[in-house]
Amino acid sequence: MGDEQPLLTAEKRKRTEMGKTYTPTPYSSKTKPRTAAPASSNPANVEQPTLDVSPVINKVDMLVDEATKIMDQMQSIIAQNKKLVATNAAQAKDLEKLNSTCKMKCIEIDTMKVLLVDKVKVESRATNAERQAKIAQESIAKLENKLKAKEEEVAKVSNKLEEVMDQMRKIQETTGPSDSTGINFVCSNMSKYMQKFHASQSTIGIKRMGELNPEPFIDECKKKHDGDDWCLKSMELCSLWQVHIMSPHWHPFKTDHENNRLIIDEDDESLKELKDEWGDAIYKAVTDALQEIEECNPSGRYIVPELWNFEEDRKASLQEAVEHLMLNLERGTQEVDRCTSQAACEKI
Repeated sequence: MGDEQPLLTAEKRKRTEMGKTYTPTPYSSKTKPRTAAPASSNPANVEQPTLDVSPVINKVDMLVDEATKIMDQMQSIIAQNKKLVATNAAQAKDLEKLNSTCKMKCIEIDTMKVLLVDKVKVESRATNAERQAKIAQESIAKLENKLKAKEEEVAKVSNKLEEVMDQMRKIQETTGPSDSTGINFVCSNMSKYMQKFHASQSTIGIKRMGELNPEPFIDECKKKHDGDDWCLKSMELCSLWQVHIMSPHWHPFKTDHENNRLIIDEDDESLKELKDEWGDAIYKAVTDALQEIEECNPSGRYIVPELWNFEEDRKASLQEAVEHLMLNLERGTQEVDRCTSQAACEKI
C-alpha cells in the first residue's frame, strides 16, 4: 500500500488536469510488481478496495471555475481602469482648456469693466457739464431779473429823492427853512416812502408809534400754554391790549408836577392786573406803547408812522432820513453794477 500511494496521486493529478472523474484501474503486466505481503495480511482471494475521489475532484473543478471567473473579472476591471485612465486624461485636457478659456474670459470681463467705468466717467462728466450749464443759465436769468428789479428800484429811489429835494427847496424858497408845516409835509411824504423802502435791519426807518411789540406776549404765552395754544393766545392777548391802548375811554396817566408832564399811572387797576398776571415784560410793552401814542397822537389814539433812529432808539431827523436814502441809493447802484459784472462773467 505504501508503493501504491504515489501512483494513485500521480494518476489523480493527471485525471484532474484532464477534467475527468478518476477511477483507478488494475495494474497491468507492465506495472512494477509490488512486494508480496505476508499471506496472513493480504489473502489472495480478497479484492482491492476502490477509492472514490469524485467529490474532491468536483470541489477542485468548482474552485477552478471560480478562479477563472475571478480572473475574467480582474481582466474586465483592468480594462475598465484603462478606459477610466484614458477618460480622466481626456477630461484633464478638457479641464485645462476650460481653465484657459475661463482665464481669457476673466481678462475680457476686466477689460470690459475698465471700459465701462471710463464710459460712465465720460458720460458723468458730460452730464455734469450739461447740468452746470443749465444751472449757469438759470443763474444768469435770475441775475438778469434781479438786475432789472434793482435798476427799477434805483430809478424809483432817484425819482422820489429828487421829488423830496424839490419839495424842500420850494418850501425854503417860499416860506423859509423854519416853517414847521412844510417840514411836516416833507416828513409825511418821507415816512410814506420809507415804509416801502427800509430794511428790517436798517439804522433809519419807520416805527409805528403806539403799536405793541408782540414778542413779550409770545414768550409769556409759551411758558403758560402747552402745544399750539400759545400762538392763538398770544395773538388774542396782544390784540386785546392794542384795542385798550387805542381806546379814548382809557387814559391811565397822571401828572408829574415836578417835571410838568404826563406819566403812567402805576395804580391803574387794569395795569396792576396785567402786571400781576403776565409779568413785567408785557407790562413794559403796554406802557411803552401808551407813552408813544400819547406823545405822537393823543387826540386820535391811533397808530402813526414816525421816522426813527433804531440804533439810538429815538426819532430821526429829516436830514438823517435823506442821508439814509442817499446811502441806500449808492448801495443800490453798487449792487446793480456788481450784478451786471457777475452776469457778464457768467455769460462768458
